[in-house]
Parts: sequence; structure tokens; C-alpha cells
Amino acid sequence: KKLIRMIESKFTEYFSYGRHEMQKLSEGYLKPDRFHFKDDQFLQTIQRWKKKAEEQEKKNHYYDGIKQQICHLTAIINLLIQPDGRIGRISNAERFLRRNDNAEELAELFKGKDTIFTNLIFDPLKDSFQEESKAYDDYRELSNKFEEDLRLCNMTPKIQSIAYSDLWGKMRGQIPDNLKHYLEDRYMRWSNVGR
Repeated sequence: KKLIRMIESKFTEYFSYGRHEMQKLSEGYLKPDRFHFKDDQFLQTIQRWKKKAEEQEKKNHYYDGIKQQICHLTAIINLLIQPDGRIGRISNAERFLRRNDNAEELAELFKGKDTIFTNLIFDPLKDSFQEESKAYDDYRELSNKFEEDLRLCNMTPKIQSIAYSDLWGKMRGQIPDNLKHYLEDRYMRWSNVGR
């Protein structure tokens, strides 16, 4: 069976430990009529994570990354269930995917395929970037906990977090040399690749 992988990439934004966007998560995301699917567990999970961000006193977690995942997952789930439909306000992600009135193409694209939402997280060199590595470890742990909660919802798409270095190990031999050298020089030399 074919697979569609949708990737959300986090390069360095999680170094900031932001939580304000999650705290301001629109009430629209907490209303059942926002979704083409009816899953109270998903909405309850969103509510729990918003409350966690609101109750956090220290700036030691990147909850804004969780908020981004919620927004992207909402759009993806709605598209998977009803690619030619629309409910209430349309999200930026849905608007982007539908900008060329390509709902029929989207329906065909997803038909009969597994989907996975991947949170791709840059993993800095531990020896050279100790504080940033701590931020990576913290966000990776936070994201993994969020994913565990979502798995209880039994939803599609599947969700996972992986490090840049994990993906790089799988794709390095499949890309043209000029792009490979650019990516190695620009990003991967700062990552935990092969270390």
C-alpha cells in the first residue's frame, strides 16, 4: 500500500520554549462543528494540552509546537475525511491545499493510501550545542507525549516525530549530489548525523 507522508519541520524554533500561541489557541479548535469527524477524545486531548500550556509557570517547554501540530492535523484530518467539503472557517493549511480548486485531485490523491504526519525535528550536535540539545530533548519528549495521547484517539493520519538525522540516514543516498552537498553544508553538519 502506498504512503503519503506529510512533514512539519522544526529547525530551531523550539529553542525559544514558546507557549503563548498554544495558550491563545482559538476556541474554534475546541468546537465539534470545526471538524468533519466526530471524536470527543480528539477534542478532549486538545483541551488538555491547552490547559497544560496555560498552567505552565516556567518557560521550559515548546507548547507552540504542539499548537502547530494541532492546526495542521485538523486540516489534514478534515481533508482525509471530506476533501471536497468545507466546514465553518477554513484553516490556512486547508486554504493552501485547496487554492487551485483541486478538491477532486486531493480526494484521488488520498484514496486507498495510508497517511502519516511526521514532526521532523532538527537534532543539534550535543557536544557543540548543549543548551540547544537540551531544548531538543525536551521538545522531543513533549511531542512524544502528545503523540501518545493522540494514538488513544484512534485517528488517521498516524503521527510520529523523527530527528533530521534519522530521515537524513534514509534519504541521503536518494538525492542528487548537488542537493546533498547543499543540505550537508547548510544543515546536517550541525546535526547528530553519524555521531
